[in-house]
Amino acid sequence: MKTALLNITILSLLFVSDSYSQFYADSVTPNYITELMQIADKTITYKAEYRNPKDFTEKELKHIAELYFKCYDEDPVGVHFFLEEVSQPFYRMYEEDRKVSKEAAPILKVNYLRNQIADKYGIAFSEILSIPALLRCKYISDNLSFLDTVREISTSMKVEYIFYI
Repeated sequence: MKTALLNITILSLLFVSDSYSQFYADSVTPNYITELMQIADKTITYKAEYRNPKDFTEKELKHIAELYFKCYDEDPVGVHFFLEEVSQPFYRMYEEDRKVSKEAAPILKVNYLRNQIADKYGIAFSEILSIPALLRCKYISDNLSFLDTVREISTSMKVEYIFYI
């Protein structure tokens, strides 16, 4: 009986400590996201500046591209939720007063940086940076099969693709 109680106590302590560490990890914004937002805040303030390209040095633009890639590679969901959270005042102002702010929203600032990367290195490069993962694989074959749906007149086609990763 004592060993069962001891096992339950140990398991509950492990669960609580693991839950707390996960909660802490979820509640802390990584440094690379905050650094990218600081650069975006310094770069563009108003929507009117969105069309004007900024002259970044090669080193600055490379650093921005690395941060942008790191944000979308390591924590794409976290970046999305962070941008949603910091954009809430803009959404609320529009919903309550139907006023559009002249200040650029955070998502617009991040898109401005992405456009600067696209202008320098190309649109394809900036798109690849925002894809969370790339999987290289070789196409082997595909199998087509027709499935009879239960008690239906029509049939469905199933396609299976086979890749070598």
